[in-house]
Amino acid sequence: MSFSGSMIITLFIASAATAVSQILFKQGTITVMTNHASEPLARRLIELLAIPSFILGVFLYGSALLLWIWLLSKTSLSILYPIGLSLNVVLALLAARFFLNETISPIHIAGVAIIILGIFIVAR
Repeated sequence: MSFSGSMIITLFIASAATAVSQILFKQGTITVMTNHASEPLARRLIELLAIPSFILGVFLYGSALLLWIWLLSKTSLSILYPIGLSLNVVLALLAARFFLNETISPIHIAGVAIIILGIFIVAR
């Protein structure tokens, strides 16, 4: 099975939605877990549901899951999973850098380069 143009676009959209959802989850947990650190964990988790950006993250994550299920129906898991997971890693790293100002070390860059090389190898 090969990848069509629509499948590549769908995979990128699903991976981007996953990466953005992780940023929104991180921002929500920073807010709740830091500002309400003395409260029980269950209460803090419930408070996450009151944060609009966290809810948006859940929606994006769910949307990415639906796209992923569609992709699974179109191609083999042994091809799709390594490419999708690798793309998620790359996009999450970039999103963390640009939206959370996380530091990217040379080791991170080398790892991402290896992942990108792996994507090309698996995609062939």
